[in-house]
Amino acid sequence: MRTESVESEYEMTIKELQSDVTTLRHELHETQTAQAHGDKSRGQIVRELTQQNERLTEQLKKVSSSCLGASEEAILTLTGVVMGLISSSLCGAGVANSTRPPNPTQKYILPCCQSNAK
Repeated sequence: MRTESVESEYEMTIKELQSDVTTLRHELHETQTAQAHGDKSRGQIVRELTQQNERLTEQLKKVSSSCLGASEEAILTLTGVVMGLISSSLCGAGVANSTRPPNPTQKYILPCCQSNAK
């Protein structure tokens, strides 16, 4: 009878262990599936963010170049205006007599320096 009891316990232990193995295999499969899905989702997110980054970089380059051009033009225009004001101030003080350059992008030479620049 003792042998039958030990044998019965042994069979029950084996069934429990087999059940545990089946459960763990199922959990492993679910975990691997979830991980693969997560990797796929992360990969998709990385691709989308990379594309968005590239689009934004291009937009920034376009805006920067157009603003830079506008800024340079504004600076040249303001420089021409300021030089004209300086010239008129100097002319008013009797230093020299000249006119503002016709184009603000031209190099401006102060009236008092025109004879030296030629």
